[in-house]
Amino acid sequence: MSNDLVGYSRAGDVFHYRWAARRCLKLIYPNSKLYSITVEGSPETEKAGEYVIDLTESYGTAEEEISIKYYQLKHTTVLKDKPFILSDLKTTIEGFAKRFEQHYAKDEILSRQVSFTIVTNRKIDVNVKKNFNNLGDGKAVGKLFKKTLETYTTFDGDKLSEFCSKLNLEDSEADYEGQHAELRVEMARLISGAFDSAYVDSVTTLIQEKVLPNSDGRVVREDVLRRFGIMSELDMYPAEAQWESLAKTIVRGQHEVLINNILETTAPVIIHAEGGIGKSVFARQVVKALPDDSIGIAYDCFGAGSYRNRSTTRHMHRTALVQISNELSANGLCDPLVVQNTTLAGDIMRDFLARLSTAIMALQQANPDAKLVILIDAADNAEMAANEFNETCFVHELIREQIPQGCRLVFLCRTERMALLQPSATHQTFELVGFDAEESLQNLKNYFSDAQEQDGIEFHRLTNGNPRVQANALDFEADSVAELLMNLGPGGTTVEDQIEAQLTRAVNKIEELSPLGFKDHVNAICLGLASLSPHIPIEVLARAAGIDVTTVKSFVADIGRPLWISDLSVQFRDEPTETWFRKKYCASKSNFQNYIALLEPLATNYTYVSQVLPQLYLQAEQYEKLISIALSEDFLPLDNPIDARSVRVYRLQFAFKAALKLRRFKDAAKLAIRAGEEMAGEDRQFSLLQKNIDLLVLLQDKEKVKEIAFKRQIAGSWPGSENIYCSALLSSVDGYLGEARGFLRASGYWLNVYFEVSK
Repeated sequence: MSNDLVGYSRAGDVFHYRWAARRCLKLIYPNSKLYSITVEGSPETEKAGEYVIDLTESYGTAEEEISIKYYQLKHTTVLKDKPFILSDLKTTIEGFAKRFEQHYAKDEILSRQVSFTIVTNRKIDVNVKKNFNNLGDGKAVGKLFKKTLETYTTFDGDKLSEFCSKLNLEDSEADYEGQHAELRVEMARLISGAFDSAYVDSVTTLIQEKVLPNSDGRVVREDVLRRFGIMSELDMYPAEAQWESLAKTIVRGQHEVLINNILETTAPVIIHAEGGIGKSVFARQVVKALPDDSIGIAYDCFGAGSYRNRSTTRHMHRTALVQISNELSANGLCDPLVVQNTTLAGDIMRDFLARLSTAIMALQQANPDAKLVILIDAADNAEMAANEFNETCFVHELIREQIPQGCRLVFLCRTERMALLQPSATHQTFELVGFDAEESLQNLKNYFSDAQEQDGIEFHRLTNGNPRVQANALDFEADSVAELLMNLGPGGTTVEDQIEAQLTRAVNKIEELSPLGFKDHVNAICLGLASLSPHIPIEVLARAAGIDVTTVKSFVADIGRPLWISDLSVQFRDEPTETWFRKKYCASKSNFQNYIALLEPLATNYTYVSQVLPQLYLQAEQYEKLISIALSEDFLPLDNPIDARSVRVYRLQFAFKAALKLRRFKDAAKLAIRAGEEMAGEDRQFSLLQKNIDLLVLLQDKEKVKEIAFKRQIAGSWPGSENIYCSALLSSVDGYLGEARGFLRASGYWLNVYFEVSK
């Protein structure tokens, strides 16, 4: 019998741990107001009734608490069929009443939204529940029940009624075995791909640790995320939108028509347009203009040009679909989506579609006509980046999937690139056109309030109603409408003409300072902008063009809006500019060959050049050279053996992928053997730098430092420590102090979690 009693007690403990673990899962939901859970008590241990509180949920923030919920858990193994009566709950009610009294005395019952709940796997007598409800509603109950309750609580009248209104009775919970099954199901809903039972044990163990001596029992979001292997917010939101800031926008007449077309079409929709028409602005305006109860999510594939950065790509399933899913979760429409390093793209796609179904069901419960609209902006750029990195893109796979009823899928791309999306025969296409004359006038009046109707007509004609052309023209800040129109010239212009005109003006200004052979230098600058991955070091552009850095900066400044300088590098501000450069200056194999000849002499002095050469060899179809260079010591940084090894490993990996793609298996074998040797040395080197972080930022190229930071490749002995390393690395790179502060803030949370676990 004694062994049975011990077993029953252990079953009660397990029930407690597993039920608490299920409550802790709420902490990782983006829309949850729950900010901490305290196990075996409450955060205010000095208050009365602490001994009957098994779990406390605190809502709001640590600075401003908006709600507090107290729970006691009761588990029964033998007497499941015998309902609890009032006397069975005496001790719990007495303890809850004492805590209620202290909150009541400070007028906190309403201000802190205090509530009390009894949770049990055993039935509570139906009359007991009915009497509590009646008292809470101010209705009459039997004299004996009321008198007994007054004795337990020492309350009467309105105070007793208010206490009963704050007391919840939740019976018929699953027992300790059922709690395990439900915890497994709830966790499996969050994690994409194959589910390991170790996750269940991990979260349950977290609760067990919190009830040990010297622990304050407090569980926060970071505690739970750590059990899922998530150490940074970037894992949950890996590709947040980086929209261009627009102070003055116009709601266009065509937008309403297109929005109606989107809502009425069940098949995937492609919105296409020429460059500069405003596809990104349209995507953002769709989200704001949807009918009540409908929701839109716009995913940004361009990322202000960062989509071509190896550390911040946006075309992979684990980036795009996780970002969209967790934005839906932040709107309270579905579960979050958590992926592991080993999760397959197919699993992520299936779980993403399941979340779309859940989201549309949630919306249509409130309004059967509600729609969920997912917009993929710059979808063509995502496909281009995937091809460049020799990886799979989510776009062409998503466009062929069966989307749930009520969900609308919209892809935005350039007209000439629609084929990249590989659409099915059932998709619908709609063209987004430029401003009409009235909208052009409205845009002009945003900058020149005295503009007349005839000015608007001329402005519209000269710009062909193209929003990007108009933005570029207005960015020159002409003193008057007349000067603005004069700059545009008498014949009107397209996007390409506008950019070419700006380039011409920049060339004319710089030729005055450097007249001899300058056209060749400008051509070299433009080839660099078109051929190289962002962010392109200004010094590399200058050396390749044979001019000084200040001249390149002047060139960028004279071009104006389309280009901007960040830190010591230059990048495109928008997609039309990037497209124009890449189309005009990188259209042929000879262009790449010419630029390779310019860059190779710089490779030994610039790590960036060493890293981009393999990509240029492949684009120039110099396959044999790509293999030979990867197996040689040529074109490596001379003065930095750290960078030299990193470049050597990278180009071996790149050449290996290229060999496999071209089915050159003999070459692939050679490269694999050599890569294995280099990786062993790379691991030893990286281990050394990890222990000497100050040396890493001095010895590594800044682009490599950013890649290591954003990929969170360095971590210490405590969970979440990679955040502090990321902060330290990015703080050494100009222009990334904001990101460094974000990682530093996250590391503070994780450090607090670590010390609590250590206790």
